[in-house]
Amino acid sequence: LSGQSSAYYHGYVMADMGVRQTREFFVKRDGHLLDNPRIGPDLTMHYFRPGNSKTLNEMLKSLTGQTLSPTALAHDVSRTADDAIAEARERIERMRTIPRFDRAIDLDAKVRVIDGRETIAELDGDFESFAAQFERWIGRRVSEAGHTATATGGGR
Repeated sequence: LSGQSSAYYHGYVMADMGVRQTREFFVKRDGHLLDNPRIGPDLTMHYFRPGNSKTLNEMLKSLTGQTLSPTALAHDVSRTADDAIAEARERIERMRTIPRFDRAIDLDAKVRVIDGRETIAELDGDFESFAAQFERWIGRRVSEAGHTATATGGGR
């Protein structure tokens, strides 16, 4: 069992490296991830469409121009808290320059969000209604957590 766990964690770190490398590529190329219309087509062409016909290194090189590298992961985990906060604030400021997506969202999907036996939200066409259901559920959970933390002396 411990041998399997080691392989699992090794694979997880490699996958995390690939994700961070991909995110870094898009941010460097486009300046942002949020509402970036170039990401979906690029992921489809370089990652999703090839599927298992290409190795991880081949897919990464196809999109980013580089094989798997720890550079982006190392950058993320070695930042100081102040540097991480400064980068987050810079990205938040950059969001103000991104054109807002104001069309109806159509995922052409059926989605159900479930917590245990509780159905939280269901999407069957109307994304706004789905998002509102989920937002209300999150709001209740946050409110309950705040109340519990206050009642027990915990919290922020």
